[in-house]
Amino acid sequence: IGGRTVDEELDSALFINVSYDKQLAEHRDSIGEPIGITDVTGRSKLLELLKLAKETNTYKYLILDVRFEDGNYQDSDDTLFQQIMNMDRIVVATHKDIKTPTNFPKEKSALADYYSTITATNFERYEYIHSGIPSVPLYAYKELTGNNIKQKAYISTCDGRLCQKSIFLKFPSAHFDKVMANGDQRYYEMGHEILTDLREDFADMAEDKVVVIGNFVEDLHDTYIGMKPGPYILYKALRTLEKGEHYVNWWYQFLFACVYFFMSCTLLMRHSLLKRIPFIKKSKSRFLHFCLTFLGCGMLITILDILLFFNGHIHSILFPSIYFGLLKYILTYRRLKI
Repeated sequence: IGGRTVDEELDSALFINVSYDKQLAEHRDSIGEPIGITDVTGRSKLLELLKLAKETNTYKYLILDVRFEDGNYQDSDDTLFQQIMNMDRIVVATHKDIKTPTNFPKEKSALADYYSTITATNFERYEYIHSGIPSVPLYAYKELTGNNIKQKAYISTCDGRLCQKSIFLKFPSAHFDKVMANGDQRYYEMGHEILTDLREDFADMAEDKVVVIGNFVEDLHDTYIGMKPGPYILYKALRTLEKGEHYVNWWYQFLFACVYFFMSCTLLMRHSLLKRIPFIKKSKSRFLHFCLTFLGCGMLITILDILLFFNGHIHSILFPSIYFGLLKYILTYRRLKI
């Protein structure tokens, strides 16, 4: 919806699924005491894949969305961490609520958390900076372009231009299945496909693409268009930055300024500006005047947002709705007192 087609996405990314490449690992509590066994992404296969990526070195960028928790630390992790440190154009996802191992490559890591509220815990919009800490897409964007989002007070800029630090991402309406309706494969299995039958083709498959390694089966998040994998959300957030959609569009701002000015004038006057139009003012059609009663502030903003949504632009109506709601009640209260 409002974005690139699925085929164009496949031309710019290579998704690799690690959901079926797991191994058992001992899990320890916060004081280091073993409390049981859990499953983690297979370290030997992951190391083999990273070595293959470094050897071929045709990828544009590599996003590794795999959790490395201190409670699941294994001796083999040190070799894996060293491999990550020896690679270029790579970022490892981490989270605010987990403690990483001592040797974890923090210099090449960034947050993969998303924005949520108390009333809306599902995925709403992607926040590129968390308390001054960059997210995975922003970290990758900075390495790829040299640009970075800087925040001072409540103002965010990128490359000297005003921008947004959090964005509503646009997803295609199609379900994120492994094989699409047209027969194209959306993602590949790490062990079953990439490291076996497709090993010799990996260099061509990854050429000038963003390679995203993660769990595309179980790491799912609820979005406005259905369930989407976490690694895919990271990729979409990066593509949004690359396409410059985080920059403030001044034409849209001018359009909304005109609409909000018109709506403010309508509320401040006792009679609607629409009824001052000669055609409407002289019309005796009850149906026309009945229809105009529905064209309030909320309806006008909603119609405009729907039109812009299908044009690829998503606009938040929270603050305008609050402003016009308060303005309407204040004016109504004052007129009742008079």
